[in-house]
Amino acid sequence: MPPNGPAADRTRASPMLILLYLILGLVVSSTEASIPPRLSCRHHFLAGTQKNAVLPLKGEQSNVISNVQCLMQKDEGVIVTQIHSGLETPYKLGDGGKKSVNFQIGDIFFLRDLIRTADCHQQVTIEWKDPPIEQGSNFTLVSLWNNMTEFHYDPENPVAQFDFVSTLVGVRHILPQTDSFERSATIQATYLTCKQPIITQSNCRIRGKVDVDFDISTDWTYEFAFRTDKTDQTLMKLRSPEPEIVEIRLERDFYLRIDSSPPVAVGQLSDSNWHTVHISSAVDRLWISIDNSKRIQVPQIPDKETRVQTIEINMDGEILFIDPKDTKENCESNSRRRISEFSTTPTALCVGCGCTILADQFEDLPPADCQTGEDEALSLIRDPDRLSFLHVPHGIQVQPNGQASIRLAVSFRSDSDTGLLFFGHWQGDGIKGRVQVHFHYNHLSAVHCTYNGEEECVACQIKSSTGYGNDEWYRTALFGAGDDLTLVVGREACRLEPVSHRNNVSISEAYAVPALVKGSGLFVGGTFYEKKQLGLYNAEFEHKYFENTREKVASLRGCIKDLFIDGKKGDIDKIYKQQMQDTLVDTSNYNAYAMQFGCTYCRPECPDGVRCRSKKPLTQHDNVCDCADIEQFRNKHDGMCVAKNETPVVLSTSFLNSENIVIPIDTTKAVLSKIWMKIALPKSPSDTIQIAEFNSHRETLFRVLLDQTGLLQVQVHPHEGVYEAIGQKKLDLSDRRVHLLQLQRRTPLGTRYSARKYDLYIDGTHAVVSDLGKSGLNNVSVLAAISKDEEDSVIIHDFGLDYEFDEHSFLLHHSNRLHDFDVHNKILAYQFRNPEPSKTGTLDPSLWEKPLVPVEVGSDDGGQVWENGDGDAPLVNDMTASPHGGIVTYTPDIFEPEQLLSSRWLIYSALLTLILCLLILTCIICYCCFCRGHRRKSRRNSRASDQEKMIRDSPDYQPVKMRPSSMDDHSYDGESSIGTDDTDLQAYRDIPSHRVKIYRESMVSILVPQSDQASDAAIVRRESVPRSMSVDLPGTTSPRRTPDVENPSPAPLVNLREEQ
Repeated sequence: MPPNGPAADRTRASPMLILLYLILGLVVSSTEASIPPRLSCRHHFLAGTQKNAVLPLKGEQSNVISNVQCLMQKDEGVIVTQIHSGLETPYKLGDGGKKSVNFQIGDIFFLRDLIRTADCHQQVTIEWKDPPIEQGSNFTLVSLWNNMTEFHYDPENPVAQFDFVSTLVGVRHILPQTDSFERSATIQATYLTCKQPIITQSNCRIRGKVDVDFDISTDWTYEFAFRTDKTDQTLMKLRSPEPEIVEIRLERDFYLRIDSSPPVAVGQLSDSNWHTVHISSAVDRLWISIDNSKRIQVPQIPDKETRVQTIEINMDGEILFIDPKDTKENCESNSRRRISEFSTTPTALCVGCGCTILADQFEDLPPADCQTGEDEALSLIRDPDRLSFLHVPHGIQVQPNGQASIRLAVSFRSDSDTGLLFFGHWQGDGIKGRVQVHFHYNHLSAVHCTYNGEEECVACQIKSSTGYGNDEWYRTALFGAGDDLTLVVGREACRLEPVSHRNNVSISEAYAVPALVKGSGLFVGGTFYEKKQLGLYNAEFEHKYFENTREKVASLRGCIKDLFIDGKKGDIDKIYKQQMQDTLVDTSNYNAYAMQFGCTYCRPECPDGVRCRSKKPLTQHDNVCDCADIEQFRNKHDGMCVAKNETPVVLSTSFLNSENIVIPIDTTKAVLSKIWMKIALPKSPSDTIQIAEFNSHRETLFRVLLDQTGLLQVQVHPHEGVYEAIGQKKLDLSDRRVHLLQLQRRTPLGTRYSARKYDLYIDGTHAVVSDLGKSGLNNVSVLAAISKDEEDSVIIHDFGLDYEFDEHSFLLHHSNRLHDFDVHNKILAYQFRNPEPSKTGTLDPSLWEKPLVPVEVGSDDGGQVWENGDGDAPLVNDMTASPHGGIVTYTPDIFEPEQLLSSRWLIYSALLTLILCLLILTCIICYCCFCRGHRRKSRRNSRASDQEKMIRDSPDYQPVKMRPSSMDDHSYDGESSIGTDDTDLQAYRDIPSHRVKIYRESMVSILVPQSDQASDAAIVRRESVPRSMSVDLPGTTSPRRTPDVENPSPAPLVNLREEQ
């Protein structure tokens, strides 16, 4: 595909572009796309995360990553962060004096920064079960901001609730004021709820041009957010000092193109939602990522002169500064960040059904968030005797060179975890091909194969953490030709690449090209196969597809709408009627196909996350909510989902009246679909504990065990008494949260028994395990361990089974239906005393959430090891909600700047300031005394030092006459100079000019003549007048002072001649 934009018009390639051409495009990181830690839930929302999820947070200067619950309340304009603490478990005063409370976010300084920029709330409940003996059961709660709140016993209100906001939020310390704790209070707090507006600083959102400069001699990172409803435009430009320019463009809604390199699919970027661009430069590499996409390396020459120095952001849309350097500077324009042609007024962008996407491929294709009407929707049912699909002859356009031009799109909804969406084929002179789009559990795959002597296939898949069989609408599209094909699902996109282990797509389940069909054809929602009722379909149509003897990917069980063929929206009703005319023996028989217009619904409406499903096979009108999707049971009277709030069961002989409890399970023709258990673990088990065992009539199918180290295992199929572990995860026994274990059946692709798998979840961590046994489940047994109290025992909070109907066998049997079974309620009948609620663990549904982005690895950094018997690569969630934190021994914080808000800290600060001032004053006084003493010592030595110095520019001088003779000792002859060798004064002759120095004591002047004076030099002595003697007045006589030979003049190496 030719490049677009200004980059295509260049006639001279820059050095940076030459390297781009040599590498043949971008280098994409081989690491799976994942969600990086960010500064807040708000930053995750600005990075394209629209759903509520557990997401990682990390401070700017911190290395501690904490996973917390984020609620994206976009309609209200706020993002909510839920932060748990150890005080959610009731704490009774007197359990050890002063205590500190830890939080789900381990970095306290980062937590303070987070709550300072948000509107946080916490509710605290205080209960006095008995009145205190004395008026001394008082205590103080200290917040994260070091604000103190003192509580006293109120006889009229023994149970009190307090709402903490602002600086009181976040109970950090518990300080009792008395040593009498026999009848003290019990404290419990909710999690912190912190709300942040999406736009925190209005001047950080602009429309205009931005230039940001960087130091090319250092490594740097930078990020900003943007949103737009326009595609095919320049997002930014990267400039180097030479200068060279690398242009980064948005193309076809889902693609990012860097100069003329091949485009990279990163997701829908023109959907009017916020997206975050992250750029990092390190030595000879520059990486770019958008939202949570894979990192894209921009090749560049590893010289400082070619490193990126300036980023120019100039696009048709809104720009939001989110980099910490920008927000700390209040996003104002400065020497590093230059803003021009800007406006802070928000602009309305196109959202919803009024917008279209992929305009170059489709006519009026609505975006993913547009839910059109369902009047023209078509429901498909899986029936062993009837077919269900739409068939469109010549639905694939074949170009003259034999390549197919594909432009297909459809919206679908299904309650099954597998289904066929498209199967197309074409065949011509020596060239044939096929294309297929289907989903299985959490993968939606596209395969495109062409045969020209040898078959070549390209494929890709898009993953979803919740799977595609959750009874929600998805829009998928496949478009392109040749080696440029793209698959789109919702806001995600991928480019089809040659089939290999990298894309992990198998073509074995793709249908073959019909040998007897010339031209092309397209199937939607299913395809023809031999297992059908005779006499419904005409022989000519059956003969074309006789080769399909078995169904590979099952037909869709659900609903379709918004069908686009060859880029144009098709009329489903018209296509269906034409199909009846072309394929049926009785063209008016609307029952020949297992399809009907309109989608099915449940009344009453199902809760969020619950599928509306047929209660029995072969029907669409008897629909119920499958409440097991959210680990609840269906009320038999009104069909509503009921959340269990029953007493937990303690598997201990101190609570149960039987050591081995066997719960029989009714025999049924339905298929075991799901098993779930909510359990709290003992703090320190002394031996391996068998939590539950699942048995058939003849053998043990599998069991769940916990060893002394906290390793939770699922073991299956004992061989000669030896069990095989198919999945295991090591849990922290000090974590008092209730854990969720799930086993959920996968619908096999085709009819192969060996393809049957189960999804094993322990909390949010996932792995695929083999089938749990061919025999049906007959009973469940649990063992009561010998333990004293709740904290030493396994505690079952919930235990349930869910069955779904078998759509292949026993279709009319009365037991082949959707139903559930409450195992927990059966075990509860054996418990003779109830446990103390504060010792049964903490329920935290965020711990059980599935990850937004699953990662395929064998083990994670936390030592969570997964093993399975079939060699499949398990999925490990690295975003499981972090522990709540506990109540620990009082630990004063090392540095608490927020303590300035406390009155007590003000007193401490004033006293500390006074002490510092006195210390500084003492240092100043000592320094002054030292300087004064030093000056006195200097004055005592000043007279001797002055005699050794020369004073310049004195007018008192006489010619100097040098004496060639030398003397060993100082002598005075009255007429001669000092006996000094000529060499002693050679320095004076070598220097072209000397100034005069007058010695105050001896009045000796030394002169070196200037260049225009005589070369002879003379030394004269002038008599000085002692300070003790008076000066002779004119006209008086006084004896002349003779030189003191014993105290010679300080003038060195010269004899003095008295002035005549």
